[in-house]
Amino acid sequence: GMHGALKSARGSFLPLFWSARLQAVLVFAMFTLYPTLVRVIASAFLCTDPINGNRLLYADISIECYHGAHIAAVIIAVLGMLFYCLGFPVAIAVLLWRNRERVEHQDFRSRFGFIYDGYDTDEGRPRMLVAWECLMMLQKMVVTLVGVGVDNAYLQLIVALVVMGGC
Repeated sequence: GMHGALKSARGSFLPLFWSARLQAVLVFAMFTLYPTLVRVIASAFLCTDPINGNRLLYADISIECYHGAHIAAVIIAVLGMLFYCLGFPVAIAVLLWRNRERVEHQDFRSRFGFIYDGYDTDEGRPRMLVAWECLMMLQKMVVTLVGVGVDNAYLQLIVALVVMGGC
């Protein structure tokens, strides 16, 4: 009777609630950590100039680049670049695009509003919303990669100004 109805309602509601909350927490964590994780992934490719014929990993000079375990780290880093550094902004775009009619709904805004709060979502502008946030994430990626991969501070500044000034 009543107990069975409550159990079935609770059984369907709680997993939905927890999965929605878990999605929001995971997206928030991945969004917040984006520049840091891009820098960590990129560090797998940063090797010294040859020292006694060997290139060493900047992050740990006891590791010889492109030999042994470093090859596995590079493969993982390439996958990280593809799936996280490039894939995450695309996933955010897909999330916002698929939910473009719901961006103002309280349930969606409470979970994912941190991505687009501060942007104007009225008057049919969700297309710009998607494009803008993805552009911002890709800018963060480029600036972070330049900061990690370019030694010359002046060149870092010029690239950062060009990338950030383009928007």
